[in-house]
Amino acid sequence: MRLQTHSSFGEVSFLCNTPQPYSIRVRELCRVLRLDKQSFIEILDIYFSDGRIILNNLLEGKDANLRNQLLESDVTLSIEKSESELAMRLNCAAFNGDYYRLKRLIGAGADPNKADYDRRSPLHIAASKGYEDISLLLIEQGVDVNISDKFGNTPLLEAIKGGHDEVASILVQARASLGIDDTGGFLFTTIAKRDLNLLKRVLANGINPNAKNFDYRTPLHIAASEGLHSIASLLVEAGAMFSRRTGMS
Repeated sequence: MRLQTHSSFGEVSFLCNTPQPYSIRVRELCRVLRLDKQSFIEILDIYFSDGRIILNNLLEGKDANLRNQLLESDVTLSIEKSESELAMRLNCAAFNGDYYRLKRLIGAGADPNKADYDRRSPLHIAASKGYEDISLLLIEQGVDVNISDKFGNTPLLEAIKGGHDEVASILVQARASLGIDDTGGFLFTTIAKRDLNLLKRVLANGINPNAKNFDYRTPLHIAASEGLHSIASLLVEAGAMFSRRTGMS
């Protein structure tokens, strides 16, 4: 194989701590930039976002086995650790309502889409706290407004749960959706808690009032069986339909 100008070699040995599987021979005078691993690791501690770009470039064209080796290398783990720590700093800034710190972190290369160990993004945090300015900043940065955390919560659902109508409106304008996987289960839990305010907000944001649970019961069935007149009225106003069928025939 003949390498072109600006090509790299030795990355497998460099990243995976394995012997170089081939030798390099030059046929004419060349200028080679040599980088030892310790120096590279020290650079990554400061510029780990560039390390991710380098790693992605090195992964291009590699077979599956070699890709797995590179992805499991200590260099990759170091990059992922730094990314996770930065995600925590972003979420902390969002939690504290520190607009300018969040903006500086993003300006320094932090990915506003990066989520923490619970897959919660800065937008989840800002929406749950009702921070309009931070929510707008993140949306302007092109974040995914429909990202779900590991509990199935989207930023819009977080805003609605917190009663932050202005943030919810901002998210809806940005084409955010509730993104609830088990709509029936969510509504039944809300009704069981007698949370009329939350029910009003999710119905106003387009949740299906006729969603059924595992035994084909609708929220209106539950409200009627429990004698919850105000909740039943609210469901009917939102389009809940009367049905005699509660199971499969």
